[in-house]
Amino acid sequence: ISTQLIDIGDFVVVDCDLLPPLWDQAPNSITDYPLVKQNGNTLISINPWNYTQRLGLYKCLLKATDPYFELIHWHGKRNILWGLAVQLGWQESTGRLKDDTNQTNCGLPAIPFLGALNADFIHAKYQVILTEPNLNSTAEKNKFCLSIQDCQRKYNSTMIKWTSLFKVIYNIKKQDLNLVAKPFDNNLTPIQDHILDLMWTAHVQSLAATLQLFASKLRYQSQPEQKFALSWANLVNFIGSCHFITDLNNTQFMQQTLLPKRLLRPGDRPPFVNDFSQDVNACLFITEALRDANIATDNLILTLWNRAMCTSKGRRDGRFFLTHIIIKGMITNFGVDHCYIAQSCRSCRFYS
Repeated sequence: ISTQLIDIGDFVVVDCDLLPPLWDQAPNSITDYPLVKQNGNTLISINPWNYTQRLGLYKCLLKATDPYFELIHWHGKRNILWGLAVQLGWQESTGRLKDDTNQTNCGLPAIPFLGALNADFIHAKYQVILTEPNLNSTAEKNKFCLSIQDCQRKYNSTMIKWTSLFKVIYNIKKQDLNLVAKPFDNNLTPIQDHILDLMWTAHVQSLAATLQLFASKLRYQSQPEQKFALSWANLVNFIGSCHFITDLNNTQFMQQTLLPKRLLRPGDRPPFVNDFSQDVNACLFITEALRDANIATDNLILTLWNRAMCTSKGRRDGRFFLTHIIIKGMITNFGVDHCYIAQSCRSCRFYS
């Protein structure tokens, strides 16, 4: 298998197989999007419901953050915003963005980019507007936001969190370089830990807002797909709490190893889906069981996990647990030592 070098702005990504589908067809900068006239004003029009245009937003974020992340050794393939682009690519390649009914492709896909604009991290010559979703109901259309001001009015808390993230990234250059030295292994420097905290907080908030506003649309999916979507959203809380590092390699490895390559259909019953690998079957089964257990215990499992993640050491151990216990081959056994959580929690002041 040949390896192709893909040049993306100021950095080079090796092995084009890791890139999201149609990466080279996505816009490279804000100036690649079309201009429109509205009430005599020139505006930049972005269609977030078009896969390549949405992917271009994430490409713009990667290019814009890379010079700043280089100071903390997160540039190139190690940029943590690859998680957004890679996840979108998985959704596209598995059919999760296709919507013949115009009912299920719901979400707030452009808010991270609008947060960067709002923070003056990315500059646009003209005001940016988003294309309205193709929905029949005016009430449903009004749930979406189409500009910075619109998103601030409808999803102010989410916009604040994304804006805060990009303001902190912008100020990396003002940090004491002794505090941003290159970490080793699974350790994070304080500024890296802080940025991941802000990113995951914003991402979880975006996901929660999407689920709350558009949960009724899940009925258009099969029952197994509905259960997977809700279970995966629950798992994101656990992943985010340990500040999982969403660089290109980590995210791609996790997706290729654990996530289904197609929509789940009626009759699919993890862990017994014939055309899924053992690891994918196990991941689906465990993810669903985790959500069921979390609901049955009134969120106690997530509460204990969050307590275990309350220190940098706890979060480091949590990342190790995810990447070495679950992802790298031990998922089918899934023997969790309950003492692990209790021991990590003892370092937290509110442990009881």
